[in-house]
Amino acid sequence: MSDILKNVGEKEKERSASERGKASSIKTLQFPLMRPQKALLAHLPPPSVKPQKEDSDKAYYSNIVKYEKGKEGKYLKPEIRISGLVRLKPETVLKIEEDGVGLYDEVESLLRELFCDDVDYETIDSDKIMQKCEKIVDALGLGDEKILRPALIKNAGDVDYLYGHLVSSCIYSIVVGIGMGYQRSELIGLGASALLHDIGMTKYLALAAQPRALTFKEREVVKNHVLFGTQILKNIDGLSDAVIAVSYQHHERVNGSGYPRGLKGEFIHEYAKIVGLVSVFEALVHLRPHRVSFLPVEALREIIVNKNTFEYKIIKILIERIGIYPIGSLVELNTRETAEVIKLNNDNPARPVVRIIRDDDGEKPKETKLLDLAAQSAVYIKNGVREKI
Repeated sequence: MSDILKNVGEKEKERSASERGKASSIKTLQFPLMRPQKALLAHLPPPSVKPQKEDSDKAYYSNIVKYEKGKEGKYLKPEIRISGLVRLKPETVLKIEEDGVGLYDEVESLLRELFCDDVDYETIDSDKIMQKCEKIVDALGLGDEKILRPALIKNAGDVDYLYGHLVSSCIYSIVVGIGMGYQRSELIGLGASALLHDIGMTKYLALAAQPRALTFKEREVVKNHVLFGTQILKNIDGLSDAVIAVSYQHHERVNGSGYPRGLKGEFIHEYAKIVGLVSVFEALVHLRPHRVSFLPVEALREIIVNKNTFEYKIIKILIERIGIYPIGSLVELNTRETAEVIKLNNDNPARPVVRIIRDDDGEKPKETKLLDLAAQSAVYIKNGVREKI
């Protein structure tokens, strides 16, 4: 990994001043956290994206995660852009945040209601689950990324973290599925699979949520959650075989090191490969009773270290679509300001759109200030910030 970062650094120095859009003196600037992004991507082969069919879904995909400068968009509107500076009315930003939290809470509440203690699983209405997945798919498909914010920042320190983990895994899995070229119906199926993949943990949460690392024997007991979850889902009418397969296989790994059966590569359902990776990423970036949370870039590095256990193309899409600075991340700029990431730039994931939450004196700004770092070559992210909002 260090050799990769070194090579990226050398290439960075070779870039001309015109490419950077600044005077030659800009060559001396360092962009430390842009390098891990390039290094991670350079370390992986390109994904083989499924061709899209010529049907109604073509228009659906054309709007996915779309962001155009100088135009009113689904996410930032109304907006005024001047040299990369975006200003929004405070109430507009508040509405952006509230809307995302609203849908997130709606889905989490449904899970808590359906899978309460002493529930008769045969009475669970699977249509309610599918309808929530449709809402998430359609929101993301229209370029509305507000729900990505609570996926990162909510339930960060809860001992009862399971349902938040399921909702966030659902959201991130759908984003990865979009990157893989899935059709709408496939995205809904993938979302439902992710939303229910760890439901077997309801039986083992008290054991897993201890404020210490589990012993070997305890880990072996917790592994039974895949069997219990599969039994639960088989008793729910209307769920697809894929949903059940993901519950059973999401801990399988492409090199055969996973469980319960040690399956390899093509013998693992593709949805399970996606959900398995996303579930690990989501868990790492959130606090658990026995450990601190990882910064997203740290989580991605951890995944790369274990890259042989996951499919390369899925790792690559996770990096590109979720980013090293996911929506909701806090970052420190080279200007000493602290900002929150509110929008990704897919062509340049290391330079997202950010909202300043503290100025260089550590004070809350008097007016809402947003920066598109892709249009601000002199301003860049210096570090990620572990603090939660």
